[in-house]
Amino acid sequence: MELLDKYNVVWDTPSRDYNGSMPIGNGDIGLNVWFESSGELLFYISKTDAWSENARLLKLGRLRVKLTPNPLAENVSFRQILRLREGEILIEVGKGPKAVTLKLQKLDDFIARSTDPLPHRTFGACIQGTGLKSENPTILKSTAEQKQYILSIYPLCAQNYWQGGLELSLMMLDYYACTQDDIFARETLLPLASEIPMRTVGGEKLLLPAWPKNWNVDFKLHAPHCTVLEGTFRDGKLQRLTVTPGHRRKNVEIIQ
Repeated sequence: MELLDKYNVVWDTPSRDYNGSMPIGNGDIGLNVWFESSGELLFYISKTDAWSENARLLKLGRLRVKLTPNPLAENVSFRQILRLREGEILIEVGKGPKAVTLKLQKLDDFIARSTDPLPHRTFGACIQGTGLKSENPTILKSTAEQKQYILSIYPLCAQNYWQGGLELSLMMLDYYACTQDDIFARETLLPLASEIPMRTVGGEKLLLPAWPKNWNVDFKLHAPHCTVLEGTFRDGKLQRLTVTPGHRRKNVEIIQ
């Protein structure tokens, strides 16, 4: 394995954009990493099962790590190394007490050890770090100056078969209703189609967990515990919802 060291890829200047990215991966999760002269580390996150409905392999997202002050503001040395034996990327900016070292390592598969509260609806990444505070859904910011930060990123990607399943169920429902096979349509296909706009987890009803935003609909759904949900969904928003009996409204969570 030590023979790999002489094949390490070493860059001595930062990149202008994603065209100068350095790849790293573990066969499932991948990154395209680059460091810009603005003092920002950027990378795209990929996963082998991040397929779109048009069979395109998509990036899960782009992450930007901004360092303040910019370690490249002064004329300092720069090295970005793809270390093959360790399976990591090491970035070294400057030397001495003001040196900055960034390391991207230990790509792992988090989905096998996680519990998704909305199964088959996950696409993106869970990001957390020591000494970091959530400023909004897309920004983490350091709470105080530190000499070291550890940022953990957990790519999550699950195939969303609900929309395709709904389209197939509705087509079959229409076919079997037309061929007079009422029992099969009512007892088999209708419950399957009903899981798309609503799912029941414990005593909670998750409304519209995977409903396509461009599908306008007036709906009436029968849920457990003699609960009926009626409403209108237009232009990507739930415009009207009535829950019967009324005290069951607190058990309905709207997912949009």
